[in-house]
Amino acid sequence: MILSKELVKRASDLLLSVDWKVWYFGDNAGFWGLKAADEINSSDKFSSFGYGLLKGWQHRTPSRMKYDQTLPGREALEIAEKFGDRGIIKSLRNHADWIISHKRYKGVYLTDDDYPKLVWVDALSLHPPFLAKLGNYSAKYYDIAASLAISYAKLLQDSTGLFTHTYDTNSDTRNNVHWGRGQGWAMTGLLYTLSSLPLDHPLRDKITRILNNLLRVMVRFQMNNGHWTTIIDDGESPIEASVAAFFVITGTQAIMKNLISLNLEKEIEKAFNAVVSSFSRNGFYRGVSEDTWSGNPQYYKSIKNNSFSPWSQGPPIAAINCYAKFLSWKRTQKSL
Repeated sequence: MILSKELVKRASDLLLSVDWKVWYFGDNAGFWGLKAADEINSSDKFSSFGYGLLKGWQHRTPSRMKYDQTLPGREALEIAEKFGDRGIIKSLRNHADWIISHKRYKGVYLTDDDYPKLVWVDALSLHPPFLAKLGNYSAKYYDIAASLAISYAKLLQDSTGLFTHTYDTNSDTRNNVHWGRGQGWAMTGLLYTLSSLPLDHPLRDKITRILNNLLRVMVRFQMNNGHWTTIIDDGESPIEASVAAFFVITGTQAIMKNLISLNLEKEIEKAFNAVVSSFSRNGFYRGVSEDTWSGNPQYYKSIKNNSFSPWSQGPPIAAINCYAKFLSWKRTQKSL
């Protein structure tokens, strides 16, 4: 597939028609795509759609619904600031205080509705970045966010440098599956937490090392076609196309923000080409697994990979935008 403006436009339009649950896991990745679609298409159409979702949520607050803990807080705050909506910002601050009112286990808030005793890597991409961005409104959130990100890593990142999908607080054990998309949630969660933390924050270097360790291992398991498998360190498991998009998003921004000491340009280019090749002609991003719970390795291998969701359609659009910015940044660096 050759990347073209028409293809990106079709992919962007498709993002509007996924099943937006308001809220559910992966909605934050959908919002990355909405923001990128506006920037690529020189439009406010897509962020306006996200703004509408947020206004609907705000209208029903402070009542809570199942999965409200998955609200894409960081991304919602960006949209509220873009539209100058102080009401949504106030509601988001209240939401953050609700998140941190939950019971904690070894520093992590237990917020899951279905499995309240499990810690999920998915939430690393939600709560630490959201709280870090709220630090602009109250500095206390910087410390909460940084400590929370590190607590997630202590529970979920094992000696390999990869993140396991879940941690069971009842048995005090990991499920020991290095889920592909889970590495994406970890990468972006660490990246976006660091992006909002002050440069002199005392925990910043520790979070940076966690991110570097993860990226260093991810490079080892990248396939020749630029993709990764749904269990990162099991080459017999199916390809999970979302991982390439997450890697482009993280790698490009980490380099531009001077967050990593690794030279990832070759791997980023391979991952970007994998992203482009995974689009169908109508803009549908192929090869992404459906909703994935915690289980044994065979369970992960059995998940169908034809998802049409915020987490499947949003990241590749964001990856295209990040890669374009990265190439522009490189040209600027050469001219300095």
